[in-house]
Amino acid sequence: AAIEAARKAAIEAARKAAIEAARKAAIEAARKAAVAAAQRKKKANYLGAVSSNLLSHRRYFEAKEAAQKCLKLQPANVKCSNVLARAKSSLTSRWPCHVRMCEGTGGKCVVKAVENGSRCDGVRKAGVGRCRDGACIWTDRRGRQWGLVPGGTFQMGCNATLDKSCDSDEKPQHTVTISSSYWLGLYEVTMSNYKACVDVGPCKAPSAGGAYYNFGRSGRAQHPVSGVNWDQSIAYCGWAGGSLPTEAQWELAARGRCDENGGSWRCAAKMRVYPWGNSSPVCAKTAVYKSGKDGCGAGTTWAVGTGSKLGRGPYGHYDMSGNVWEWVLDDYSGIFYGSSASTQANPQNTPRASRRGVRGGSFNGAWSYLRAGDRDGGTAAVAGSGLGLRCVRSLP
Repeated sequence: AAIEAARKAAIEAARKAAIEAARKAAIEAARKAAVAAAQRKKKANYLGAVSSNLLSHRRYFEAKEAAQKCLKLQPANVKCSNVLARAKSSLTSRWPCHVRMCEGTGGKCVVKAVENGSRCDGVRKAGVGRCRDGACIWTDRRGRQWGLVPGGTFQMGCNATLDKSCDSDEKPQHTVTISSSYWLGLYEVTMSNYKACVDVGPCKAPSAGGAYYNFGRSGRAQHPVSGVNWDQSIAYCGWAGGSLPTEAQWELAARGRCDENGGSWRCAAKMRVYPWGNSSPVCAKTAVYKSGKDGCGAGTTWAVGTGSKLGRGPYGHYDMSGNVWEWVLDDYSGIFYGSSASTQANPQNTPRASRRGVRGGSFNGAWSYLRAGDRDGGTAAVAGSGLGLRCVRSLP
């Protein structure tokens, strides 16, 4: 009887101990859950305040991302839900096709339409390209390489906040939208490229008036073609399946959209001065220009891409500054930026004046011409030693 009583007492004690342990475990689990919930709420409230502040400063992309993080922590957070809705609405109206082009190297271009995807179908066709060093590059059947420039909004003209060399024809700085994405030559058109067009007939031979000119000179097949006038440039680009870029297309490729310049908030004050950023030019590294002597001391142009390895533009293009000036499609006018036409979508100055636009500076020009906002012009018939071209094509 005593043994049985002891056995029952032990069982009861064990039962009570188990119940107590379970009770304590439940209490501890509830406490931890409450602490975790409080921490999530605290972090969500913090992210809500951050996203709201970003939204008030029109930093829509960052506001959207902060609000999304907030809602992952606290799905019912009203403030974050409201911020996310307003940020998405603002993004859709301002940047209908916000893309991230290459998230990796070597594979096909990953072109993500982050906002309002139905209006980004044209951009998605860039999947024919391949990723290389963060750029989306397409090689056509003749071996010419093209870099994708995503359409979007940017601030065109001189950024006086960062650039203290603004010329009057670069003012005022103004908002420009390029509605469609496009391929722009990854490099300036080379002598080899241009000679192929001459050989089959559509193109006329460029000028070859001295040592500065590249046509017919040994060892310069991969140098940019020089000594071509505006009409010759139009003919070549047409043969290559495209055209000359407009000034706006050229400058978007050289500076990038607001996305690549700190986002929408204060975009005008953040637009880069040079294709590679805001640091001063370094001859033979960021660009080929006149630094003491022409062509960084070489006295000539350089093979395309070799003197600007550290000076690529935001979408991977080489020699957007220096080597040779590049003809653009527009007529040149020193007062065009002050006209209403300059702020329309896809602007182009086309009154057919005597001068055509050129951009980018050259191997025998000063550093100030390398600025992404710098503008100049020349008569359509001129074919100087520092004049070359780069072509644009619509997406295939």
